[in-house]
Amino acid sequence: MSLFDFTLNMMPDNWFNDVRMAYGETLTNDMISHSVEQASEFFNISDPILVHEGRTTGVYPNLSVTPLDDVLIFNREQLMSMGITEQQGLDLVMTHEGAHRALQGMDTGFDSHQEELCCDFMAGVRAGLNGIDVSQMEQSLIYTRESDTHPAGIDRVNSIEEGVRFAQEYYAEYNMTPTFSECLEHFKEGADLEAFASDGQITLRPEDSTSGFNAYGSTESTGSVGYVDNDIDDSNPSFKGYTQDEINNKMQKAHQEYSYNKREAERHRSLAKHGLSEADTKSHLQSARMFEERANDYRSEYQKWKYTKPSK
Repeated sequence: MSLFDFTLNMMPDNWFNDVRMAYGETLTNDMISHSVEQASEFFNISDPILVHEGRTTGVYPNLSVTPLDDVLIFNREQLMSMGITEQQGLDLVMTHEGAHRALQGMDTGFDSHQEELCCDFMAGVRAGLNGIDVSQMEQSLIYTRESDTHPAGIDRVNSIEEGVRFAQEYYAEYNMTPTFSECLEHFKEGADLEAFASDGQITLRPEDSTSGFNAYGSTESTGSVGYVDNDIDDSNPSFKGYTQDEINNKMQKAHQEYSYNKREAERHRSLAKHGLSEADTKSHLQSARMFEERANDYRSEYQKWKYTKPSK
């Protein structure tokens, strides 16, 4: 089975005819493959382990600390109904999704709106470096309303424009592309930079070996989750004598427990905002703190296993 496994038989036969009549022959499999591959290359990460057609467009991260096992789902009808009908618009949508992949495992402190704006910003960065027209993506977003998970369209367009400005100014000043961490630093600062023209197929400059953003390195995906074996911690004898498979299993279990407790903490915090009484609110806040502490414990355990050297 190829990396890009397009499950087209999931959709009814008449769906394709309806879309072609309305929009023409656009967003082909080759276009989607190209956009996903180029977006992954831009962020210096591997391609998703699977890309297939579904009911929406987005990334399912599986283990949210590594991009090696990501599944990218796309919906042609949704994209075209939003006005994404050409390669450049599709490239930026997939860059937005690629940014979600690249942000995995990073303690950014973003809420859902901030992460969406950051991903839009990164789409703008790629557009600014590569001379990609942002108008189709911006038109698809500008009139969208704010929701619980996504900011208002005008804010998203402004974030794209800021990414374009930052990328072009950076390239003009340093004659090289920024790293992902430098892009994040600028996004958090919220600076407003002037425009500069650039073209060509340009990717982000890889992180140096001392950067915390280099965690994914050049690890290759082989259909199963891969883990980087660097900065080994030999100080804890209780984490010695394990095979790599055992370490991976321990990591996966710790991550699953971390994710569960993190979700429960967020759920109780949300319930506390809508507490029926002061006692109800207090109870949910206490539960949220308990689950948060457990999540932190499992996160620490995950990090210990991550830097454990397997027995030979």
